Amino acid sequence: MAHPGAAAPQTAMNPATPVQLAGLGRDTASAVLRALEQAGYRNLVTLPTSQRVRLQDDVVPGVVVVGVGAGSDYDPDAIAALFEARAPDVRVVALATRRSQALRAESVMAGASAYLTLPEDHGELRRTVGAVVEVFRAHKESRVVAGLGLRSGADGDLALLSRLGLTLDRLDTELGRHTRRVSHLAAETAAALGYGEPFCAALRYAARVHDLGKLVVPLSTLTAQGELTGAQVAAIRSHARLGANLLAGVGGELVAFTRELALRHHEWWDGGGYPDGLSGAEVPVSARIVAVADAFDAMTSHRSYRRARSLREAAEELERWSGAQFDPEVVAAFLRVVGGQSAARGCAVERAG
Repeated sequence: MAHPGAAAPQTAMNPATPVQLAGLGRDTASAVLRALEQAGYRNLVTLPTSQRVRLQDDVVPGVVVVGVGAGSDYDPDAIAALFEARAPDVRVVALATRRSQALRAESVMAGASAYLTLPEDHGELRRTVGAVVEVFRAHKESRVVAGLGLRSGADGDLALLSRLGLTLDRLDTELGRHTRRVSHLAAETAAALGYGEPFCAALRYAARVHDLGKLVVPLSTLTAQGELTGAQVAAIRSHARLGANLLAGVGGELVAFTRELALRHHEWWDGGGYPDGLSGAEVPVSARIVAVADAFDAMTSHRSYRRARSLREAAEELERWSGAQFDPEVVAAFLRVVGGQSAARGCAVERAG
């Protein structure tokens, strides 16, 4: 079995994805190179200093590890310029050498697909870069297929989201199972609300990758037990925008729909959510539906640090937060679905994944 974050095998049809290092100090660059070489990456390039490199002009299509903050050549503005100019063919991993919640937030807002702090996150480096490379490769293959005219735009979007769903399954089995269950429940709830098959089908595909950003949040943070620190909370919350950034710059209407869902599925009905504190109808209906399905599945799934709640307990919790965290109309429709009263398809809750 391959090590998590290991490079994918290189073949004639599957050339190695370039991983470029920019703006890193000498010691940091050496540590990153060693870690990635040990993981099997061979197409590694260290770019010259910022005085000679304008990132948006000089990087080649691939993944760019960009140093930000103290001791680095670049800042979040450089990431923003690169993201704006090259979103379709470049994914950025921002790397800092000092912990800073503000720098994390600014880098992610600028368009970074992941953010790491070394040396603290050294153990996460291969996993994070590996996940970003996998997402980049999915986008690249989608563009190649579209360029060859082998699929329509809509078919290309479906192929991309299907590939990303399988990437979730492979890189994080439990996360993949979770998104499959949420995808099913969200589509059934949309049907119970009266939406037609086109919307329900789009939501089924989009919800499958709503948590894509969690692939680049440190595992140590995602699995932390007990009360979380402020930095851990910020890192977990960043997954919504990271997921949107990973989906940026490519695809058609379905990918745009999915990107909006990834960004907004933790907004609250009363405005108390994140990342932007939207409320009521400002929150896309897709996100309002997935928010309920997501919370329900999280409550009824076993975790190492807590027991799974019963279906009754989870339903009571949804009702308790209806009108605050959740859209009351969506909660009512969802409870009809899980109660077996859906007039749409009479679905049952999938617990086997």
